[in-house]
Amino acid sequence: MNIEKLYIRDFGGTKEREYSFENTVNIIEGKNESGKSTVAAFIKFMLYGFADKAERTRYYSWGSKSASGTLTLSADSKRYRIEREYIENSGDKTVIVDLDTNTPVFEGHSPEDIFLGVSGEVFAHTAFIGQASGGYINGSKVSSSIENILFSADENIDTEKALKKLDAARVMLQHKKGKGGKIFDLISERDEYIRRLDEAKQKNAGIIEKEGTLRETRASIIQNIEKLESRKDLLEYYEAAKDYRTYKNYKSLKKKVQELETVIDALKKNYTYEGFLPDDEYIERINTLTQEASRLEETADELNRELEQQRKKSQGLFETSMFIEKVNENGGLEELTLRFKRIRSRRKTMTLLSVISFLLGIGLGAAGYFSLSLFPSYTLYLFGAALLMLILGVVFVISGTRQKINENELLALLDLDTAEEFHTAMSTFVSNENMLSIFNSRISDLEQKYEKVMEKHREKQSALMELAVRWGKTSAEDAARKAKEVLRTISENTAEMEKYIIARDSLMSQASGLDPVKLKEVLGGRPYDESAFDKDEVTAAQREKEFYTKSTELLRQKGSDLEKELAVLNATAEAPTKLGDSINSLTTEIERLTKKNEAYLLAYEKLSEASNNLRAGITPTLAANAGSLLGKLTDERYTSIGIGKDLEMSYEAMGKLHKISYMSEGTKDLAYYALRIALIKALFKKQLPPVIFDESFARLDDKRMDNMLSAISALNENGMQIFIFTSQSRDAIRAKAVGINAAHIKL
Repeated sequence: MNIEKLYIRDFGGTKEREYSFENTVNIIEGKNESGKSTVAAFIKFMLYGFADKAERTRYYSWGSKSASGTLTLSADSKRYRIEREYIENSGDKTVIVDLDTNTPVFEGHSPEDIFLGVSGEVFAHTAFIGQASGGYINGSKVSSSIENILFSADENIDTEKALKKLDAARVMLQHKKGKGGKIFDLISERDEYIRRLDEAKQKNAGIIEKEGTLRETRASIIQNIEKLESRKDLLEYYEAAKDYRTYKNYKSLKKKVQELETVIDALKKNYTYEGFLPDDEYIERINTLTQEASRLEETADELNRELEQQRKKSQGLFETSMFIEKVNENGGLEELTLRFKRIRSRRKTMTLLSVISFLLGIGLGAAGYFSLSLFPSYTLYLFGAALLMLILGVVFVISGTRQKINENELLALLDLDTAEEFHTAMSTFVSNENMLSIFNSRISDLEQKYEKVMEKHREKQSALMELAVRWGKTSAEDAARKAKEVLRTISENTAEMEKYIIARDSLMSQASGLDPVKLKEVLGGRPYDESAFDKDEVTAAQREKEFYTKSTELLRQKGSDLEKELAVLNATAEAPTKLGDSINSLTTEIERLTKKNEAYLLAYEKLSEASNNLRAGITPTLAANAGSLLGKLTDERYTSIGIGKDLEMSYEAMGKLHKISYMSEGTKDLAYYALRIALIKALFKKQLPPVIFDESFARLDDKRMDNMLSAISALNENGMQIFIFTSQSRDAIRAKAVGINAAHIKL
């Protein structure tokens, strides 16, 4: 078998990589962590899939739970492509394609069955040689691995353990002295059944007697049922008449309910306006709003009456109000009082000055008159002064008169006649103004309250109008009255319908299962009113029915009691037939296990014999092949490999036999490789497998390395494709040095 090419779609940390190989020694060189072991593991995956969950987890594609790719190979002069994909929770999907026809072949078969013929476990422990530190079969234990691989295709299955298991299975069936084991237990159980069979036969007489009584009881039950059948026609006819009347009543009630439903639906339809039909809530809303509007109207009337009273009271204060208004319009209380005082003061002053001026003028005139004879030169001055004083007096009189006019004008302005009225009015001005303010405030407050109440009243009236309009009415009162009538009519019809519904439903369970056609067939045109029947005949038939029914129940109870008694007897006495069946079954099982025990004995003997023959026949061939190859690898220093009866490897040195563990690590590796190659030749019969070395030569010196490469080249010449995965350039250099034309691939 020759691997030509592989394509890694996703496997471990490697994605979308393709590698081509030659049918020779392929040296794949790469640094640590470059993916060499991943490529080696991918070859095994394509041929065998994943061995276990740990291997799957290790080589899942990073970031997903899958692994896939293809491997192209040639075998038996034909070329194939293996396509494999493993997806978590979906399993392994493998297709083998014949590249000559490009069609899938070998459906239902795995690549290992078609190309190699050995299990993945055998491949892993022979042709897949891992890193040296963990490359030994079962670690560093080589003992018994050869026999196990050849004998069971699994080096981890121990023949010795298999023999022990066979012996344990045999002992479990039957001890060596025959006094224990499953066969002994079954024989003891069968003997117990034989004893119980004898006892059951003795008790069986009572069972037979009761079974006879049970048969008689059952016969009586059948006779009663036959007698009941004899009155069947009359009772069926009578029952059919009652049922048919029930059915007719039910249909009549159902029809009445439907008629009332139609009436109610028509009422609702007729009194529905633009999709709205009034209900109790609608009427209640109108009543509530009407009551609220009425209360608001009463409140408004009360406020209006109180407002009128306040206004009447305020009318009595009209003159006072007008006086206060005039005072305030003409400067206010203080200004007018001060103004009146100034006028009065000026008037008094002018009067006093005019009196003084007149008195002085008269005095000066008299003085001038008397001075005509005495002092004629002063007379003119005195008359002039007297005239001046009289003129001033006139001026002061005029000015005083003007002040009187001003005073009268001021009094007239305030609608007063005298100064006393002025002083009186001014002294009561403040108290009158306060009193008037209180009246005005009360009136204003009442007016505001009245306006708010009227606003709410208008809102209620508006809401009532909206409700009326909603049902197409012009007034809420009319809407409420009409709605009450409509709802009362609907309610009366609904109540009537519910009565019929109750009556209908009470008959529904009886009528639902009735078939009027079949009932009419039973009646046959006869009257369906049970009053038309002969009551005595029906009563007699019913009595007979009740008698035979109760009698049948008693007989069935008796039969049930007999069955229970028989069950108790059968439970204690046991049925002989069942015991006989159990004895036969146990005898069959004893015979089967006896044959199985004999087979275990024969298998144990043959396995022991085969093991001895295997060691005697195969061991020399393995030893010769492994020894021949080891000799070439060690420059003929170790040419003889011994395999003892326990399949322990040994070698001869200095005339003595030594265990393989005495070899140096490098030589031990060579011995192990020699054994592996010998096993490959012995086990792989269909095709020679590709041999994979993964970092396997690290502990070999150059000389041993050269010998190993030469031996590998010889294997390749004999048809084995070789893969050497290494992190060192030494492998390629030494291959070239010994003349091997190896394919060198760098990762």
